Amino acid sequence: MTLVDINDNLLNKARERITTSLQRVAKKKHAEDPAKGAAYVKDTLERIRWSTQPTAAVAKSDLVIEAIVENIEKKRELFSALDKAAAEHTIFVSNTSSLPIGEIAVSTSRHDRFGGLHFFNPVPVMKLVEVIKVRVGIMWDGAC
Repeated sequence: MTLVDINDNLLNKARERITTSLQRVAKKKHAEDPAKGAAYVKDTLERIRWSTQPTAAVAKSDLVIEAIVENIEKKRELFSALDKAAAEHTIFVSNTSSLPIGEIAVSTSRHDRFGGLHFFNPVPVMKLVEVIKVRVGIMWDGAC
């Protein structure tokens, strides 16, 4: 997994928030064995790559989940650039909660491989995600 943001400062803040969240989960999950909890946090963080280059990050990705500002033009601009850099099979997903997925998908050539995910917060507690699928010519919004 690669987490991408616009600069290293924001990536460092994200790493700190993720670490704190993982530590809370580890404390609950491995209360009887703090060493196991520390290993869980370390192993999870080692699986995350950090980047400020979105087009490079998607070059070998199978799935891209976007979670930028809720601005349709910015999302379209990003997905248009990612569409050119990603492999043809790559699935794109927007984490929007308020913008029409079909109106974002039009900025790409992969309408059949574009959708929406809306994670409910807090994610470690709320095991619920809304899935929005775009169909060619028909937009359908539904929750799974």
